[in-house]
Amino acid sequence: MKVLSLFGMFMLFLCVSCSTVTQTAQPAAPAAAKKTPAQKANDNRVAVLNGADITRSELEEFLGPALGQIRQQEYQILSSGLKDYIFLKLQEKEAAALNISVEEYYKQNVTDKAGKPTEEEISQTLNQYRSRLPQDEKEARQKVMEFLDGQKIQQQEEIFKNELLSKAKYKTFIQPPRLDVKITENDPKKGPADAPIVLVEYSDFECPYCGRVQSTLEQVAKDYDGKILHVFKNLPLEFHKSARFAAEAALCAKDQGKFWEFHDWMYQNRSKLNSDGVKEYAGSLGMDVDAFTKCMDEHKYAAQIDADVVQAQILGATATPSFFINGRLLRGAQPLEQFKEIIDQELEFAAQKAN
Repeated sequence: MKVLSLFGMFMLFLCVSCSTVTQTAQPAAPAAAKKTPAQKANDNRVAVLNGADITRSELEEFLGPALGQIRQQEYQILSSGLKDYIFLKLQEKEAAALNISVEEYYKQNVTDKAGKPTEEEISQTLNQYRSRLPQDEKEARQKVMEFLDGQKIQQQEEIFKNELLSKAKYKTFIQPPRLDVKITENDPKKGPADAPIVLVEYSDFECPYCGRVQSTLEQVAKDYDGKILHVFKNLPLEFHKSARFAAEAALCAKDQGKFWEFHDWMYQNRSKLNSDGVKEYAGSLGMDVDAFTKCMDEHKYAAQIDADVVQAQILGATATPSFFINGRLLRGAQPLEQFKEIIDQELEFAAQKAN
């Protein structure tokens, strides 16, 4: 569970109530009989249209992104809830060893250590949310103090939770949703073919956010040297007039082993994404400019770019940049920590599988 932003927490404090769901243990179900192939086929059937089956697999492929988003939300709820549940069980064990209640154990390690808000913090919050607070100064101050107390408790709880979890021996088997990203021989790649992490980038050479995230990707490659296969796919957006031209130029450069040089140069020189600009740069790299120009004029890679765009739409990658890390979708120019969180999880899953 991540600590909310100050604004998010404050709105939660003012507007949201809590509820508790109690689960009742259910009796174990009897063992299911082994199914025949015909029965298994029927299980996958969701409808019959004019005598022909419509299968669940077909429906899920049709729903694509919408269903993927729901499954991602389910995964986030389950994985976060699992950590909270393990945190509770660890507290119960420690409290029992000390012969005190869980409530007292939590108080000693979280509430009592959280600290109190300073006058500076109170004044800053009062000023920042003045229009949303009660007009009465005393009442407004009380609301702010209660909010800041809650924020500090939540922050201390996160610290203490991470401390207990780091000492505990446990494995998680909840798997995140993954999408099947088709990778072809013609896709530009760098890194070991058998790397445990496959990072697929859908990008647009005219997109400023795509350019901004490149330094993050370089750091990812350094931090996980030899563990990542980076695959590039084109997703030129229609409102970027030079994006498709640049995509074709990069793939034509790939014919002469210069894709990644063009890749880096184009993000840094968006104003030069035109015929003269790319030919001049091709010449500076010692490329055969005539062959490069012929490739461009013939639109040799138009079909490959079209295929990339279609697959991106099917996968729900509708904006640039979009990334799939072992099939897990990450949208936007995210900070390094977001990439590392997913990569570390995937490496941990791989290690658990190996053991």
